[in-house]
Amino acid sequence: MSHGGVTASTRSDLDDISAVERDLKDRQEQFIRRERVYKMRLEELRKELAGLKNEKISWMKSDPNMVKIREAQAEVLKNVGLVQGETASAVQAQETDLLKRFRGRLQVVQDELAAERRKAGEGAKEWIARATALEHEAKTAKQRAEVLDKANQRLGRENGFLTRQFESQEDDRALLVKQLVSVKEENSALRSEVDEKEAAAKARGDALPPLLAPAPAPVTEEKKAPDADTTFKEATRKLKKLLEVEKRHLAEVTEAHEKWKASRTPLELALRDAVAVEAESVATRLGGKARTSNAPGAPLDSATLAGFDADDRARAIERWLSADGVLDSLYPEEVGGPAPAEHK
Repeated sequence: MSHGGVTASTRSDLDDISAVERDLKDRQEQFIRRERVYKMRLEELRKELAGLKNEKISWMKSDPNMVKIREAQAEVLKNVGLVQGETASAVQAQETDLLKRFRGRLQVVQDELAAERRKAGEGAKEWIARATALEHEAKTAKQRAEVLDKANQRLGRENGFLTRQFESQEDDRALLVKQLVSVKEENSALRSEVDEKEAAAKARGDALPPLLAPAPAPVTEEKKAPDADTTFKEATRKLKKLLEVEKRHLAEVTEAHEKWKASRTPLELALRDAVAVEAESVATRLGGKARTSNAPGAPLDSATLAGFDADDRARAIERWLSADGVLDSLYPEEVGGPAPAEHK
């Protein structure tokens, strides 16, 4: 844009501003004039209203009934003043009486407090003896707490070891169960296939030997390729052998697990019960389940055990230690030792 265009635009803007300012000034003058007119009109209306009001109530000045009402009002106000004065005097007298009683009761309480202080000074030796006895009991409780804390730490380590051992045994058992189920499924599939082959061979009238018939004599002159029936028999025999081995392994593992369960001490059983009770609250908090199934004695869920935090473990240990006979079995001498003497 050229310099001449800028100057023309600026002049146009200045003209607009001047027009707006003139319009604003005119509007202000008009507003001031209207305001003056309104104020004058308001003053006239107020005077007119005052005149009307005086005309309305002028009759009250000469009316005998209104004179009587004013006299009655003055009498009522006078009586109210008298009643207020009498009430104030009565309240002041009552406050004076209450203050005298309070001072008397305060003196009695001060005398009783002084007597109690004298008695406290006389019985200082008894309080010292009680303080000494309480200090001895505090030391005994502290020593017992240290013993229980050490036991808690040791049992926490044992708990971790037993938990890992239990998880390992559960993993082995689950693996054996999965392998057994897989072998059973493969065996069932092969049996079904063998039955289908035998039925098809019988339907065609082929002279194939049945599954349990003795195998034909071996050919020495030339080596023949194995037929389908021989292959199925060999596979069935291998699967049966593998199934028997798995059954023996499962029986051995089950027997070892039962022996391990039978060899557990009452302390281990109490610890398992405490962990199971705490697992219920952990499962509720995590929205899962405490055990792998609803069967009695089912193992705890691994996700629930993994959800245990430090507070959950501490509560489980406290629950275990609070069980009957646990502390007696761990530390019979410390827990069952002589109790502190009673003080009167």
